[in-house]
This record gives sequence, C-alpha cells and structure tokens, in this order.
Amino acid sequence: VEACPPSVGYRLRKTLRRNRVAVSVASMMAVTLIVASVISTWQAIRASRAEQLALHSAEIERLTNRFFIHDLLGNASVDAQAIASIPPDSEVKVRTLVDRAANRIDGSFDGAPLVEAAVRHMIGTVYNSLGLPAQARPHLERAESIRRELLGEADSKTLATSGEIGDTDVKLSRYDQAETRLRHTLDLAVKHHGNSSEVSIMTLGALADCLHKAGQVEEATRLSCQALELARQNTGIPTSQLIAYQNNHAITLLSHFEELRANELLENALQQAIEQIGENHPMVPVIRINLSLIHRNQGRVTESLRIARDAHRGCLKLYGERHPNSLLALESIGQCLMAIGNFDEAEQVLREKHSHALESFGPQSELA
Repeated sequence: VEACPPSVGYRLRKTLRRNRVAVSVASMMAVTLIVASVISTWQAIRASRAEQLALHSAEIERLTNRFFIHDLLGNASVDAQAIASIPPDSEVKVRTLVDRAANRIDGSFDGAPLVEAAVRHMIGTVYNSLGLPAQARPHLERAESIRRELLGEADSKTLATSGEIGDTDVKLSRYDQAETRLRHTLDLAVKHHGNSSEVSIMTLGALADCLHKAGQVEEATRLSCQALELARQNTGIPTSQLIAYQNNHAITLLSHFEELRANELLENALQQAIEQIGENHPMVPVIRINLSLIHRNQGRVTESLRIARDAHRGCLKLYGERHPNSLLALESIGQCLMAIGNFDEAEQVLREKHSHALESFGPQSELA
C-alpha cells in the first residue's frame, strides 16, 4: 500500500456520503429547474411558430388577393384589356375573366407554392359556382397536391380543398368516387379538428348532398340534419352557409314527402337570405326553385309559376342563361305551364332549356 494525496473523485464520494439528504434535495431542485426550462423553451418555440404561421398565412392571403385584384378584376376595364393586348369588351363576362386569370397561374408563383394553391383553390370554387365543374377540377387537384405535400393531409386547408373536389365530383355525377373521397375527408376532419369545426361541417354537408343525389335518401337525410344542427351551434359559420344547409336539408325532406317541414325550412331560409344577405344572393333563386316545386306538388300551380319565374329572373341576373340553376328554373316554369294547360308556351320554354343544356353540357348531361 502506498500513501498518496486524496483524489478529486475520492473527496467527491466522501462528500456525497456525508450529505446524502442535502444532495438529494439539490438534485431534485436541479431536475425541476431543467424540466421547467425545457417546458418554457418549448412553449416559446410553439408561440414563435404560431406567430410565424399567422404571419405566413396573412402574407399568402395578401398575395392571393393581389392576384385576383390585378389579374382577374384588373382586366375588367376596357383600358386594362387594351394594355394587356386583349380585344376590349365593355361587357366582359366573369367566365372570361376567370379563364384569363387561370391561364396566368403557371409560372406566376415560383417559390410561393402555397400562394399558388390558394389561387387555384379559389379559381376552382369560382368555376364550380359558374356551373363548370370540369374546368374546376384540375385547379383543385393541383391545389390539394401542393397543400398535402407542404401542410399535410390533415391540415384544414388541405381538407377544404379535398372536400371541394368531392363536391365537384358530385356535380360531375361521379357519385361513388365523390362518396369515397368525402367519407375519408370527413374522418380526417373530425379526428384532427372535431365534428363541430367548419371544415367538418362543410364536408358533412357535401357528403349528405352526394348521398341524396346517389339515391341513398335515409343516410342523406340524417347527415343533412346533423350538418344543419352543428352549423347552428357554430357561431363561426357564415349566414349564407347556414342558409344553404337549411335548403339542403329541406331537399332531403322532400324525398320523404315531408313537404310541410321542407316548406317551413325553405320559407325561413328565404326570409333570412333576403333580410340578412340581400335579394341578389345566389341562394335566393335556388330556394325559390325548391319552393316552386313544393307549391306545384300541392296543387298551387299559379303560385308555383310565379315563384319559378322570379327564380329564373334571379338566375339570369346572377348566372346567365346556361347555368344549371337557370335551366332548373326553366324546367320548373315549363312544368307549371303544362299543369295549367298552356302547352304551346311550355313546349317553347322546355325546348329552350334543352337547347341550352345540350350546348353547355352535352347530350349525356342529366339537365339535357
């Protein structure tokens, strides 16, 4: 055995043995401080990311609005059309403006893919509102692809675009394809955002519409009622959307011959639309078309004809003569004229409707 000076490790072990309680307390305090520091840092990072995301979303919205103001509405004036080497048209149509804006998307957003996705999503929804689902789908597909890659499949924006594609497929009568997509989108929306979120309610409403048009009336009625109730509870749902849910549920009720309940819902929706949104809102003529059907079924043909003519005038003003809603209004007018025995005028109206449907959608269309 050889004597030597005590090492640092030896002294440390002796000290720890003599002061076990104090060391334990100090260790616990140190661990607590470390955990608190980690949590605090993590919360700060989350707050910073949330702030960056909010700023990023605001910038995307700003650039999207800028595109539509400059590239869509900016081409509405004769002077702007001349500057852009476009043949000036003082009565240029929305369809023409949307086509021009759509043609300018490629290459306009290099380095800003989420802005491109937002623009394409908007272009798609506008095409759908114009009754042009075939033109809408490619833009929506591209928007969904970008958002899924950069934001993830379960992001609310990705799900909103996916739901819009499902609704587009319904308009194209691809009911099986639409149902599969909408059910998957709804599952993701409910799982990640809750069943009362806006994206969940919108997808639920779209699925109900799909099932109704595919002939699955029982489930369609249940889901449309659920969508309406959830929308009423969600204060963030716009009035126009709530009115649309009322209209859609009323349509499913008609499939069960519950005309009194459907009529009550539609009358309430029409009153809300006129009072809160205005006579020129797109839902007003849609509701009137459905009210006309109820009145005709109940034998009040004169009243039904009046409502159908009001609906057609509204559709012409908002959509033009070839939009599906305009054609449905003409169909209602023709049916009313037949019911009162005015066959010559009924034939003229129905031939006009058939001609517009063929020109716009082809002989295979349901409207034709």
